[in-house]
Amino acid sequence: MTKTIVKKIGYSIFILFTLIIITFLTLNMLSFIKKEPIKLFGYRYSVVVTNSMEKTIPVGSYIFYKEIDDYQVHDVIVFKSKYGKRLIVHEIINITEQGFETKGNNNQLSDQDPSNLHKEDYITTDNILGKVTYSTTLFGIGKLFVTQQSTILLIVIAVTFILFISYLITFIKELKLRQEEKILEQLKNEIKEEQEEEKTK
Repeated sequence: MTKTIVKKIGYSIFILFTLIIITFLTLNMLSFIKKEPIKLFGYRYSVVVTNSMEKTIPVGSYIFYKEIDDYQVHDVIVFKSKYGKRLIVHEIINITEQGFETKGNNNQLSDQDPSNLHKEDYITTDNILGKVTYSTTLFGIGKLFVTQQSTILLIVIAVTFILFISYLITFIKELKLRQEEKILEQLKNEIKEEQEEEKTK
């Protein structure tokens, strides 16, 4: 009995852990497809896909950022590019009357430099999604998303399928066990009734 309970608890923990991983991977895939950050508990998080901040935030790093009231020089911020839905993670290097001047610490030019081929306008607070408060490479998982998106998608599908089959097999076994227990109980009751009838004769 104790072994069965321990086995069920272990299986439940495995299912929960697997579901968390699948949810995490699925959210990341949706984020890549929609090119939108994921919002969680008041924070947003994204995966860095370029090396413009390589000195402090390598490619594939997960960054967590949050909106604040006052942005300062040296803050690393996430803002919307004027070129489509692209998000940029760069450092504030100067504050002007027009807005913030930003630059990747691995880039030669600031984003607002006139000679920059991808020149951005000065960044205003309405274009800022937040200040980066934490970053992590998360054992290289983020880098896999940047370089091996199709592989990650296949892994998500495979794990989901395996989990479904595993759950289905367990459910069928439980169902058969309950049916066997029910039949056994019925047999016991019938034997008991027959014994009682024999006694009354």
